[in-house]
Amino acid sequence: MLRKGKIARLPRPLRHELNRRLADNEDGGATLNWLNALPEVKAVLARDFGGEPIGKQNLYEWRQGGFVEWQARQDLLEHARDLAADAEELDAAANGKLLDGLATALSIRYSATLANWDGVDNEAIRGQLRILRSFTQLENRPDPLRPRREETRRRCRAGKDR
Repeated sequence: MLRKGKIARLPRPLRHELNRRLADNEDGGATLNWLNALPEVKAVLARDFGGEPIGKQNLYEWRQGGFVEWQARQDLLEHARDLAADAEELDAAANGKLLDGLATALSIRYSATLANWDGVDNEAIRGQLRILRSFTQLENRPDPLRPRREETRRRCRAGKDR
């Protein structure tokens, strides 16, 4: 959602610091004093709001909107970092062959689904194929771990050649 209020128009690093302070339960009065004293804030307020300082209502509205969105993004980023770390651990445990194993497993599921199909078009088979296709589409997305896996494979081959 595009926000247009006083706080939303502040530079991103300032909003981030404000959100961090709100997350730390800093006193609202102290937060407003800090914010309204900053030269960058004064410039935005002078340019867009006739120099009117950020008030309690502005901070309240930010807590209900922009801050909540920031918290959700922080949670999402933390989850993404955890998933990336898990993927690296799994890939290392599989000696860089995790995706190869997943591709094999997916091929087996496709084969089993088609082997059990009686040739009649029905919702059950379409549902199973839709699910499998969704995994295939994930496979076609850019793979951030591919260079690392290729380097691991290269090193493994180099070690075997000795």
